Amino acid sequence: MLFMAMILVFGFTMGTLVKQLGTGLYLSVVFEQFLTPALLPALVFLMACLISFATGTSMGTMAITSVIALPMAMNLGVSIPLVAAAVFGGSIFGDHASPISDTTIMSCSTTGCNIIDHVKTQAPYCVACAAVSVILYIVMGFIM
Repeated sequence: MLFMAMILVFGFTMGTLVKQLGTGLYLSVVFEQFLTPALLPALVFLMACLISFATGTSMGTMAITSVIALPMAMNLGVSIPLVAAAVFGGSIFGDHASPISDTTIMSCSTTGCNIIDHVKTQAPYCVACAAVSVILYIVMGFIM
């Protein structure tokens, strides 16, 4: 559990640092000329998926990506609830799919299941739902 606590502490620390530096506003100014605002929710979702899968923590990912994505959404005029949903949804993806997630490790240790076998059985469901989510975030980005 110490490993997971350290990841959460570092995630919240990084989130605070990123917020104080104004990274979200800076990135929105940089990407404003290249990024179609309607694609922001889908890109935020994919970014959160990758970060949460790599770190194995949903809370740390939410702390890091929300302080970047929400100011970008405000600056680009994108729906804030839609981008917040993309942050939370992508963060939860890695929590379910990552082999180093605390929930994966705890469920495998209590049931006696091999971690890799558990990840292999969860992957098709997680990837299918993530693919549908990306498509819906693209559609909703153009609608909202």
